[in-house]
Amino acid sequence: MRGLLNRIVEMFLAQIEQKQQALQSAATALDVEAVRFNSHAMKGVSGDVGADAIREKASSIENKAKQDDLSEIVQDITELDNLIKQTIAVMQS
Repeated sequence: MRGLLNRIVEMFLAQIEQKQQALQSAATALDVEAVRFNSHAMKGVSGDVGADAIREKASSIENKAKQDDLSEIVQDITELDNLIKQTIAVMQS
């Protein structure tokens, strides 16, 4: 059971890091469609492992992108990054 949990955590960490970088690039470019796509993907990955705080923040970013609103994207990404750091710390403890 421990081995399975470790594999799930490792897969989550690899995927969330990749998606986090893609979202950051999209936000920097102010590419609203890429922000929407990548935040949606993060929502799915985090939901799969029960990382609800990340899922909710990614969902919020996705909804803003759907409305063409990137006015708070820097703050949103900062908050999301902090949630990811906190979640990773808990998973690795």
